[in-house]
Amino acid sequence: MRNVHLAVLIHGLHGNPGNLAQCEFELVKAYRDQRAEGKREAHDDLELEVFIPSTFPGTLTFDGIEILATRVAEELDAKIERIWSHGGEVKAISIVSEVLLACEGYQLTNAAPSDGVFFRRM
Repeated sequence: MRNVHLAVLIHGLHGNPGNLAQCEFELVKAYRDQRAEGKREAHDDLELEVFIPSTFPGTLTFDGIEILATRVAEELDAKIERIWSHGGEVKAISIVSEVLLACEGYQLTNAAPSDGVFFRRM
């Protein structure tokens, strides 16, 4: 079984998922560099997987924090389900949001459906 640390990157106002390409690149590079240099803990068997939600590009960011968080929660739920269906298990989730939509990252934990995958095995 593959143990996954899922890093969720959320773009800002008028943004789109492509705005976070460099952030994703640097995050993955730093993770790989630490592994290669032996700086990861011996018991750290988590594989990093980056997820960038895509359901609210451009002006859809003005739909409101609650709506955006619900959209992200649904996308995240589906992503976790796909990981499990491919033999993985999400052991950790980190959420990084750009400036104003940092509130969305906070709201996400409140908007995630309690009957969904997000909280089922966490």
